[in-house]
Amino acid sequence: MEIENILSLLPTNRNIIVTGGYGHLGSAISESLAEHGANVYVLGRSLDRFNQSFKSSNNKSKINFLEGDIAS
Repeated sequence: MEIENILSLLPTNRNIIVTGGYGHLGSAISESLAEHGANVYVLGRSLDRFNQSFKSSNNKSKINFLEGDIAS
């Protein structure tokens, strides 16, 4: 695989929605995507849980909350 193809897979400057993004695995995925340049939108039902999960994040400007419930 050529380096240009590999670099095109990076999430830099992409908008990504993560469902369940403030759970243990989801928050790690959200943090990693943000660290690699993505604008992350965590879809969830609880702003309080989102704030608690990302209160010590170094990527607060790149991780945002979207209120929603995909189960209903």
